[in-house]
Amino acid sequence: MRKFVSRDSKKDFYLLYTLVFGVISFFIYYQFAGNGKSLVWSHDGIPQHLNSLAYYGRYLREVLHTIFVEHKLELPMWDMNIGYGSDILTTLHYYVIGDPLTLLSVFVPADKTEVLYEVLIFLRIYLAGISFSVFCFYHKNPKQATFMGTLIYIFAGWTIYAAMKHPYFSNPMIYLPLVLMGIDKIYKREKPWLFIWATAVSAMSNFYFFYMICIFMFIYAAFRYFGIFSERSVKDVLRWLVKFIGYYVVALMIAAVIFIPVVMTIFGTDRFQAENYVPLLYDKIYYEKYLGDLIGENMIQWGVAGYSGSEIRIWAVESVFAGAFCRACAQWFLLCVQQVDLGLWDDDRVYFCEGIS
Repeated sequence: MRKFVSRDSKKDFYLLYTLVFGVISFFIYYQFAGNGKSLVWSHDGIPQHLNSLAYYGRYLREVLHTIFVEHKLELPMWDMNIGYGSDILTTLHYYVIGDPLTLLSVFVPADKTEVLYEVLIFLRIYLAGISFSVFCFYHKNPKQATFMGTLIYIFAGWTIYAAMKHPYFSNPMIYLPLVLMGIDKIYKREKPWLFIWATAVSAMSNFYFFYMICIFMFIYAAFRYFGIFSERSVKDVLRWLVKFIGYYVVALMIAAVIFIPVVMTIFGTDRFQAENYVPLLYDKIYYEKYLGDLIGENMIQWGVAGYSGSEIRIWAVESVFAGAFCRACAQWFLLCVQQVDLGLWDDDRVYFCEGIS
């Protein structure tokens, strides 16, 4: 038991994390199932996400059939049943192709796709928490601080709102901590494989979120450089820049089989070539509602956060419950977790009055 709950062992952390995640997920799902609702959004969920997942599963099974039964390799690239006929890769990439988790659809028949769809919603959020916690532990954050930060990270209002409507919107929450951790490993002169593979998978998964990850990647690398190295020079900056570009190019080469055709198609679309005026700032209404986005559910420009400045530690769970009784139970639960008294983390306890590093 001592070995199980030791400072170095993370088994106790992930056991508790899995338990808490399961409880919270149950209450989230119950709010839908108890009211006779599924987790599939009626607008984009049914015509786009669910159908794409079912199509992808059937597509993968057909490919495997040609390999293991017909003993030949055929990858269908065009389907006349998609609209008036369309390319399969560039059409389905935004929804399923390139996302490693959607490969599970090969095992699920079309009439059970809705079950897989709902399971993947929570699986993505769960893996996002794992990814975030690994990043925190790499920076030697204590278990309690990591635990609370993980709950806030994965159960913020944006996650609950966006992941239910567009499940793959939570994919970048999995990839980003791994990419940032890969940057840290490179600075510490460790193996660059985490950075390369995390970048490659994010590029294959979704081009739209990939470019956002790249922005944060650049900002984080710049801040970490000035935070780690006291002796700096233009020559040293260029040396690190060349190294990162080299690893980045390797990642893009790995993802190229999916990434390049998709990007070429996007550049060739009429929507991309249209002349649109993009203002430097948002409209006035965005800034008027921004503070409300941080503490509530009033979403504008996908800006819902669901945090509370004074009680940020309880919003991660409280925001998903409707009834007064459930809300009271949620507050009691997180107050207990705040103390994390289970005899597990006495050595590295962090009290909120002292702050979290």
